[in-house]
Amino acid sequence: MKECVSCGLPEGKFNVHLNTGNICNYCLYFNRKKEQIVDFNKKKHLLTSRFNKFKGKYDYDAVVGLSGGKDSTYILYKLIKEYKLKVLAITYDNGFLTRYAKKSIKRTIKRLEVPHLYYRPNRVTLGKFYNAAVNSFGDPCIACALGGYFLSVKVCYELKIPFFVHGRSPYQMYRNYYEGSPDLFLILLDLNLQEHSFNQIAQVYTVIYQKLKDYISNITQNENDANEIINEFFLNSVKISEEFVPEFLSYFIFHEYNEKRIKHELENVIGWEKHKHDQLLGHYDCVIHDAAGYAFKAIHGISDLVPDLAVMRRFGAINREEAERLLLSNEVSNNDISASFNKLCKMCRCNRKEVLKRIKTLKGDKINKFPSF
Repeated sequence: MKECVSCGLPEGKFNVHLNTGNICNYCLYFNRKKEQIVDFNKKKHLLTSRFNKFKGKYDYDAVVGLSGGKDSTYILYKLIKEYKLKVLAITYDNGFLTRYAKKSIKRTIKRLEVPHLYYRPNRVTLGKFYNAAVNSFGDPCIACALGGYFLSVKVCYELKIPFFVHGRSPYQMYRNYYEGSPDLFLILLDLNLQEHSFNQIAQVYTVIYQKLKDYISNITQNENDANEIINEFFLNSVKISEEFVPEFLSYFIFHEYNEKRIKHELENVIGWEKHKHDQLLGHYDCVIHDAAGYAFKAIHGISDLVPDLAVMRRFGAINREEAERLLLSNEVSNNDISASFNKLCKMCRCNRKEVLKRIKTLKGDKINKFPSF
């Protein structure tokens, strides 16, 4: 399998194409945009002006989605201490939070003295969403990403809070960053990099929500299930108004990202405790992460960390040798994978053998997990 000599992405996977110099289309596009991407000083005013525009106008200035992990904890801390915002922390309780995550959330809200709530969607509806994602793509994370993030926007609308600030790292945000990418989150990133406008947000969200409705309808087993999921997780498009609509806002497109520095600052300032098996790029807040990682590798033939590591190499955060060491250090045991699958199947109300069989049938397919935009 030929790889990009710059980032390591394999040719033929995820719409990766290599030129005659074996440089992929992801790297070529990123390099054209890199000067703008890393110019945080120039971009930061867009974030500051947003917060200043609405500070004190509503009961809360922003919502932070708190998972218990380092990134969301760090953003919550920064918005309170640096930006002086009145923040509501919300945790999307999908039934997959680890003990570590729950303890971390409890410590964080106590030490930062921040109001917090758990948002628990209907478990039966949530199970149908996960089942549809696994059956269509072998990837339960689709239900987490679309369900969790857009449910948060819905909650912000109901509570009239202008911003939902999420904790996706740049290595997650830019993993599908190439010319013509169908990743809808890239559309939202572009929106963040423009001056704030309810009118513009409303126009973009109206299109996104219609596409998402079609998308959910396509991956579910019947129309009733589709409507049930749409009504549970997504804001009714008729409520999207040019007068007020919350913005899905990325903190780390405005601020440089350094995982080691983030952990160090959190440990020293608020007494945050990292996981006992802590590694760079480790995920310790979700009990089905190992099952999702297994499914990804079974379908695509590579680790689910490869796209993130490729972005890290484009940013210059690591080199090839460091990427290979991170792959090895983040390998999980068969016992961990098995326990993770048991949790996933319980939520989906499905048989483990059937899930593994479906994953096997998806192997080698050119799966497009994103709605077409």
